[in-house]
Amino acid sequence: AARCRLLLGIPFSFLGATFGCTLGAQACFSQAKATFVTASAATMPRTVVTTTDDAGVAAKIRALIFDTNLGTDVHEEEVDSYYWWEGAVQNDGEIRISFLASEGFPKVQKAIEQVHNYDTPMIIVHADEDAESPFWRGDIPAATAEIASDLASKRLVACAQLVRTGGRAGLLSVKTVEGAKPSIERLLKVKGMHVTWAPIGGNKPYLDWLPGGTKGPQKVR
Repeated sequence: AARCRLLLGIPFSFLGATFGCTLGAQACFSQAKATFVTASAATMPRTVVTTTDDAGVAAKIRALIFDTNLGTDVHEEEVDSYYWWEGAVQNDGEIRISFLASEGFPKVQKAIEQVHNYDTPMIIVHADEDAESPFWRGDIPAATAEIASDLASKRLVACAQLVRTGGRAGLLSVKTVEGAKPSIERLLKVKGMHVTWAPIGGNKPYLDWLPGGTKGPQKVR
């Protein structure tokens, strides 16, 4: 039987192919919305984030950024990514790389895709704080693996990435859609926690997958 692993930016294998997300059928946003970032982030410096499960590929991405002047302020960290697959919460280790892009997002995306080990990698870019977007990153401080697993099990987030801190509480970053944000905020409020939201854009296959990967309340604007 084929072995499958699914989450934002982590590949699953099927008959020898490797993918970072499901495509097409679950997408519920228009192409114009899914690729809104092309116009908003083509010329201004933006924070770009990608992940890989291969240390060698992470080194290639870092070298690419420096050697081709794609960006500055490169930051790398190990994370545990929690996601829902085959009726249960799964988690896998990844290396997350973020940097301030010196080039427009389309050029950055193309360059990363050429060296990445995932057929469809997660490549996201932060938009302006007041930007209109159906896609969001939420940062939750002092979070635990239990919180990450809970959000993933309730399908409120497509992926929850917890920075590895040796068992201590750490920063949790989640990727979700607009309609799921109120439910996430209510869940965290009960636990005495809060979330800081930032609109995101990214490569279209990844953004197309986000709505299908999040089964919480959704709202298409």
